[in-house]
Amino acid sequence: MSFGPRINRIHPSVVKQSQILRKRQGKGEPLAPEVQRAFSQFIGVWFKAHWAGCLLYMLSLAAGLYYIGTQLEWNLGPGFLLVWFIVGIVAQRTTLSTLTWDELEVLQPYLELSDLQLLYIDCHKVLIKANYLSPDQKEAWLKLLFDTLDEAAVLQELLSQMNDLVGREKSDEEARDLSRLYNLADTAIDPVTQKTYEESLRLARERIAQTEPLFVRKEQIKAHLELARQTLLASKSALTNLAIHGRDRSGSELDPLRENLEQLKGQSSELQLAVQELRQI
Repeated sequence: MSFGPRINRIHPSVVKQSQILRKRQGKGEPLAPEVQRAFSQFIGVWFKAHWAGCLLYMLSLAAGLYYIGTQLEWNLGPGFLLVWFIVGIVAQRTTLSTLTWDELEVLQPYLELSDLQLLYIDCHKVLIKANYLSPDQKEAWLKLLFDTLDEAAVLQELLSQMNDLVGREKSDEEARDLSRLYNLADTAIDPVTQKTYEESLRLARERIAQTEPLFVRKEQIKAHLELARQTLLASKSALTNLAIHGRDRSGSELDPLRENLEQLKGQSSELQLAVQELRQI
């Protein structure tokens, strides 16, 4: 693309998912026929994008091997050179840790991507086609999308940690438990039974009060993840609208979304520290 190298950069969290699938395929794990067909197409797309790098890599290997061979008086037969030719391709492919958008287009249906990652990809597709934006404007939008998914990845990891601490559905279970004990105490006919249920209710309330900070933090994380999702949704909508209204509105569309991102950055740092403290309790 003529508008700068950053536009082609894919977020590492998306690249990681493609690497997981590629490792499975490389290990010979059984994959669905449609996934195998996608890999066949992927190899073609990859070679089209990287053939020049492969050729240069293999020529360098061949030159180095030829020089060493002449010094050591090796007999370099065609079979041996063919082996090194294959080694060159494999080495070039295994050391390549990036992913192009054409490659992603082929593999995307078979990657385990979150809703936020899918939104990021959708926004990026709109951005690449946004000829109504200048290179600087595209860079600004790309930074917003990239940084928003960055913060979302941090928040998602924090939510996973909180789920380990308090469970996914524990708050609902606690609420149902309180309601059950309250009803039992309220409907008990025998005074002794009623007093016993009331004591159980008191103990349950104390126990829940001790874990309430955990649930509060968990809800805060979920709320900020939703803010990240809405920021990406708003970005997609804004980029689409800019195609109609023109580039003069790009700054005004970006400003409120940048404010959301700054809020995410500040809160995710605070939440990281809070979760670390809670894990030490």
